[in-house]
Amino acid sequence: MSEIDYLITFLNNNIEKLIQIYIKERLLHIDGILIIKGEKEKNNVNVFFTPKENLNNEFSEKIDKLNYTKSKAYFMILDSKSNKSLLIEKELNDNIITE
Repeated sequence: MSEIDYLITFLNNNIEKLIQIYIKERLLHIDGILIIKGEKEKNNVNVFFTPKENLNNEFSEKIDKLNYTKSKAYFMILDSKSNKSLLIEKELNDNIITE
């Protein structure tokens, strides 16, 4: 399993918790993205929120192409070893507490 696959599995297994973190951070701060990075060998994953304005141009452009909206949660999976990234958007639904 690749590093990206490991992080995607983490995202899928923890999606409801991660969406809650995303919503809380967005309400506290401003529009942004939840970044997920880790090391499969160490069984370690770090999750942190960063405002959209702090992203580099490449990531900002990727988000803009998705038509950033408050009805979705945005996750960036980063594989620092291979320098690859993956942007994932998830629709927020009525089952998710937003306040």
